[in-house]
Formats: sequence, structure tokens, C-alpha cells
Amino acid sequence: MLHSFGSNGRGQLSLAHTSDVHTPTHCVLPPSSSSLPPNSIVAGGNHTLLLTATGALFACGDNTHAQCIPTATAAATLLSTFRPVPPPPESAEWKLIAAGWEFSILVSDTGVFASGHGSRGELGLGPTIHSATCQRVLGFPPTATTVERISSGVAHTAAVLSDGCVYGWGAGRKGQLGVPVESVVGVPRMVGVGWSVEWAVCGREFTVLVERVEESAAQRRRVCVLGADRYGMRDALRAGLEPGVRDVQAGWSAVYVLYEDGRLVGFGRNDRGQLPPLGLAPVERFAAGSEHVVAVAGGRLLAWGWGEHGNCGRGREEAGGGDGGGEAGPVEVPVPGVSGAEGQIGAVGAGCATSWVWVG
Repeated sequence: MLHSFGSNGRGQLSLAHTSDVHTPTHCVLPPSSSSLPPNSIVAGGNHTLLLTATGALFACGDNTHAQCIPTATAAATLLSTFRPVPPPPESAEWKLIAAGWEFSILVSDTGVFASGHGSRGELGLGPTIHSATCQRVLGFPPTATTVERISSGVAHTAAVLSDGCVYGWGAGRKGQLGVPVESVVGVPRMVGVGWSVEWAVCGREFTVLVERVEESAAQRRRVCVLGADRYGMRDALRAGLEPGVRDVQAGWSAVYVLYEDGRLVGFGRNDRGQLPPLGLAPVERFAAGSEHVVAVAGGRLLAWGWGEHGNCGRGREEAGGGDGGGEAGPVEVPVPGVSGAEGQIGAVGAGCATSWVWVG
């Protein structure tokens, strides 16, 4: 069972209305949705994509520019509940998803597709194509490779390929897509760092690349921070990451690393308590939103950071974190159907002031 809370002005929480909610609320899901936890929940400015374990895709929220793609049941400009998005005719299923402000990037078993709007190359379809409806990104990925991971910021995307190379497109004025620095990178181009990459995660105007190493290797991973760095991430990550990295994610202005032992560390902006609070219990899973984080620790759902829309489980007037250092600690968010026993929360997600939790 999927619950959501936070910003909902365009129906992006799939609650069949457009009012913000401050507590986890049961989402409306189509009968065709899976009973398993979702593989991925990603969000753009005002739309949400949900990918199931069986490769089925659902979308809701603002669809003014087809960022929710023509669904199986509607092509309206606002979808207040999740609707199924069938794969292209030649594809069997969707594999990966990413979302930017007004666009979506979808990876199927046959290629990469873009839908939505962006005037800075966000669609990867060329510098002059600003709108598209589930259109294939031609020539990508290169022959004999597949896309293993994909991440979008507000206006750019980075994709990690099976050969360890990274390709990016979209807004590049801050250097978030490497060199040469260009305001618009209209089609996927390689982002060279000189070593194989496992994670590429996009913030608002930056990209963080993390080195791929052998699974058993007891060595630090190199890290490259490209683009805007107002909050000192480049210096903080200069020494790389310790062995045992399980997951890497980025918000708009911070990057987060989860280790196998449950340590969650963060680098970047912290004026709203966005970084992990001190004394945080071992984390089982987490999701980084625009300026907040939701995490599962000891079977409990925790949230911290900027929570103005109730996405941290509090009212609009509260931030959900400390005064910059996170010393107020995380907020425990009660979830319907969860008694505190470990394993009941199967997945979490976070977007632009939105939060998601799967119980089952």
C-alpha cells in the first residue's frame, strides 16, 4: 500500500484531489498496479512517476507539457491519480525513470525516451526541440551498451552506461555536464573523468560522479563534483568515499551516501537541516527530495529538512529540521499500518516537497 504527503497543488500525490497533506495518506492506485514495493518513485516540479517491480509505469500530476506522457486512460493536463503509461510498441517494459522540472526521461528495454518540455536541451533531442511526447532519443545509448542508472536535476540528466561511461544532456552553464562548458547540451555527450563510474546523481545545478570498483574491493572510491558548488561539496569529497557504499542520491543542493553498515552521511547545504542529523540510527533505506530527506531506521519513518508543505510530516510553518545543524533531530512520521516492527516499510520516495512510503 502506497502513502504520500506534502505538496499536491497539481495532484502529484495521487490522492484524487489537489490539496497539500501533512500526514501519510493512502494513494489511489490503478487495479493493474503491483502488490510489490515500487522499484522507483521519482518526481519533477509537479509530477510523479512510479515504476513497479514488474516494469509497469504510472504517472500523475501536472501533464501540461506531456511530462506524464499520454497515459492509457487520459491525456489531460492534470492527473490527480496515477495512470498507467504503456511502453512504446516495440518495447516490453520500462526499466528506469528520471524526472526534471517539466520533463521525464524513460528507459525501456529498447531505448531511451523523452517527454515534456525544456528549452535548455533537457529532452536530449537536439537544441531546437523544446517539447516532445514520449519521443526516442536517437543513437543513444551507443551500440553494445545499456543504461544502468539515470538521474535528472531540475534541467539536466546524467546516465551511467554498462561500460562505466557517463553521458549527459540539458543545462550545462555551470559546468554540471563537464567540458567544454556549454549553456545548452542538446544531445547526449560523454562526460569524461578518466575512470569507470557507478553512480551519477544530479542536483539542481551540479552532478556527482562516484567511481565503480570491484564489489569486494576495500578501497576508497573517487568522487568528481561537476558544476555549482556553493556549499563546499567538492572539498568535502576530495578524499573520496570509504568502502561499503550502498546508495548515492542527491537533492537540489546536497548529496547523500548510505553505507552498508547503515551510516548515512551528507555533504552540501544545511540551512534547513537538510543533512543527516547527529546521532541518527542505522538507516535501512532513504530517499532524497529537493530539500528534505525521508529515511527508514529501526522500522520507523523519519524525515528532516525543509518541510513547508508537510513533506516532513509537520505543518506548513515548520521546517522539520534544526536551525542549520539538524540538532533538533529527525521527525518521526507515523505511518498507517506500521507498528514499529522492522520490514513493514518496503520503500520510500521523495520529490519536490513530496514524500512517499510503501507499506506491505
